[in-house]
Amino acid sequence: AGSARAGAAEFAGSGCSTCHGAHGEGSRRGPVLRAAGRLVNTVMLGARLARAEQKMCQRAAALKLPAPSLEETEIQDVVSFLNQMNQ
Repeated sequence: AGSARAGAAEFAGSGCSTCHGAHGEGSRRGPVLRAAGRLVNTVMLGARLARAEQKMCQRAAALKLPAPSLEETEIQDVVSFLNQMNQ
């Protein structure tokens, strides 16, 4: 299991919150990453990142943000952060 505290820092520091909202609630720039009452898992988040990689990289470039890139342990931390909102 990852660290929710580290996940919150990674989520904000890597620019995820710019498009996905401060808590993964989504915005007009990026989809919801967590639905109320539903837990996120690392496989699901990893698959979503891989599927949307090109689009996210293009959007990041347009917003002058670094391209999204998370290591496996960082994904675990972000999942813990997103899931703590549902508890």
